[in-house]
Amino acid sequence: MLLVFFTIIFQLFFLNSVQDFKILSSPSVHGETLVILRNDSIFTLDPVTLKTLSAIKLDTLLTSVDRYHAISSPSKLFLLANGSGEIRTIDGAQNHRIDHSNMINFQINAAVFKHRDTLFKFGGYGYWSASRNMTFWDQTTKEWELYSISSESELPPPSFDYTSFYSDNKFRILSGKILDSINPTNDMRISMPYTFDFNSKSWQKTTTGNDYYFGFEYSSDTISLLLQEDQIIVFDWKNNLKKIYNSNLVDEVDLSQGIAVINQTVFFMKRNTSDRTLHQVALKDFLGTQVESNTIYKSKISDSYSLILFGLFLVGTIGLILFFKRKKVIRIKSNYLHYNNRLLQIPESTLGVLVFIANNPTFKTNDLYDLLYNPSLHPNHVYKVISYELKKIEDLLKIITGTNAPVFVKSKFNKDRRITIISLQLKDYPLQANVT
Repeated sequence: MLLVFFTIIFQLFFLNSVQDFKILSSPSVHGETLVILRNDSIFTLDPVTLKTLSAIKLDTLLTSVDRYHAISSPSKLFLLANGSGEIRTIDGAQNHRIDHSNMINFQINAAVFKHRDTLFKFGGYGYWSASRNMTFWDQTTKEWELYSISSESELPPPSFDYTSFYSDNKFRILSGKILDSINPTNDMRISMPYTFDFNSKSWQKTTTGNDYYFGFEYSSDTISLLLQEDQIIVFDWKNNLKKIYNSNLVDEVDLSQGIAVINQTVFFMKRNTSDRTLHQVALKDFLGTQVESNTIYKSKISDSYSLILFGLFLVGTIGLILFFKRKKVIRIKSNYLHYNNRLLQIPESTLGVLVFIANNPTFKTNDLYDLLYNPSLHPNHVYKVISYELKKIEDLLKIITGTNAPVFVKSKFNKDRRITIISLQLKDYPLQANVT
């Protein structure tokens, strides 16, 4: 009788409430169930009939559902606060904090995921800097600890706000944001194809072409989705395949409330509407029409073809060496750096300086003074601007090449010791201006 009462309350109160909530799925002994988390209560629904299986009022209110990442397990629901070390569990009616952390405004917009039974965070922003640390919640100390990784790993750049997925013992990043080295309040999104393998405890850098993946991520044991304005990308990690669908439904979904995919059915709420009904639709209908199918990562040549192609590879290599002798080239095109299928946006204030350097690999600081002079600036301030722009360029070139080699070498000008001569040192990566 009590359950019937709560079911009526759920239908009348929850569906017509403006209070924020999250839709998610949770594993149980009877299969996956649909969970609705509110600030003051939690509801469990049968995904087939949508009947309320349980309705529990929390003993402690959540300040805001939106500030938490929700990760479910068969017995508990974990809530990880964005930008702090706070972890809460919801077990029955009990909502209580279980960590001993004192981190505040740290690892903001980090990637949050669960590996086996352990909660992890990667990267994040805090105190005017970005991180590339992998941390885990130690269930013994009840604190966040650094996770040891292989020293031979090529780490992703310090970053945050990722498009990322966890599946099959691997944490995959597709894109993220990096900070402007001069102005920590500025950021830019870049392609960031890195995979962390928990079996080898190492990072591996891959390539996804020039795709800047960004959108709402949904991942479960069976499917990984990236929902964009009018498209949905389905990632098949096992077969290294992505399928792109044109969806007529995704722009109607209120992604701030989350979605759940259970038994090939999608559950969601509509946005910008007075209709507070919980909607469900078959996954194939939700995806819409498939328009493209491509590999996610570029694959290596299969061993079965290596012997057959060895002769062609050798002839081709010799031909390239003898007739082309081409070097790796970093090109400036429009407001992006292009190199080896990578793309990196150039701040507008830096573009003119970078083009000048491409055309003048060796230059004097007074050349840049003429280029950056502004009547509104004090002459001494112009030299500060020169230093800022050179530091920006140095960071851009290191990121796009993936090396930490020196970019500039400086020497004094004999005729006037106040003037510095600067030479571009990336000899293996010629810089070419092709601005259109």
